[in-house]
Amino acid sequence: MIEATKIGTVLSAAQSRSDVCDQCGRRRRHAERKWCRPCILSWQRALPADEVKKRRGTVTDTCPDWKDIMPERFWAADMSHLPAELVKRIEALPDDRGLFLWGSQGAGKTFAAAAAVKRLWAGGYDIAWQPFEELLLRVRDTYRGDGGSEWSIIEPLCKADVLVLDDVGVTVSADRQESDFSLRTFLVLLDHRLTHCRRTFVTSNRAIEDMGRSFDARIASRLCEACEVVKICGADRRVMRAKESRGLASD
Repeated sequence: MIEATKIGTVLSAAQSRSDVCDQCGRRRRHAERKWCRPCILSWQRALPADEVKKRRGTVTDTCPDWKDIMPERFWAADMSHLPAELVKRIEALPDDRGLFLWGSQGAGKTFAAAAAVKRLWAGGYDIAWQPFEELLLRVRDTYRGDGGSEWSIIEPLCKADVLVLDDVGVTVSADRQESDFSLRTFLVLLDHRLTHCRRTFVTSNRAIEDMGRSFDARIASRLCEACEVVKICGADRRVMRAKESRGLASD
């Protein structure tokens, strides 16, 4: 018997067994096909680009290349580079849950998020990548009145299957409160994604409790619902690389 879930690509309680994807056996079929959209895209993305055009049963891919989305610095990130325990947690995530990765600067939070979303892209999900402070600047830029709206910036991030919000809350001192504007933007984004059961990955230097203090308790509560909370430990990799580089230069 199929377990009933909320909504999204996963089968709902109102759907019958005949609606189940023949490939994964847990998500609903896409249109009149026998597979769900993620399974179709997973198969499709593994093919050479020129081969896709020849195949029947393909679907329009709105995110055909993860390199167009992810910062080049993290292209080399791979699940094989992550601790085994973290890999297990990523692989065990349900379709509507992401990760809140926190820890000190340079510990590898963004690297881990990049490795995870690359795996999800290969699994057939569309991805989006957005540094949080850059998002706020883009939204503020719409206030100049020369076209665009707040929603035109936020909507694509709301609708992506998988979203990485990078470096949330890192520009405000630990003893200070985030602005109402930052709080509202973050709350709208999280609420929309939670309502539609879409995965969100968040990286931050702050623990959940500190996020609750700098934003407010509503943000902390929603993050706990949307994400598995994982602390990334370790020394600052940037500093370590700089030291190694200086050591090589002095030899």
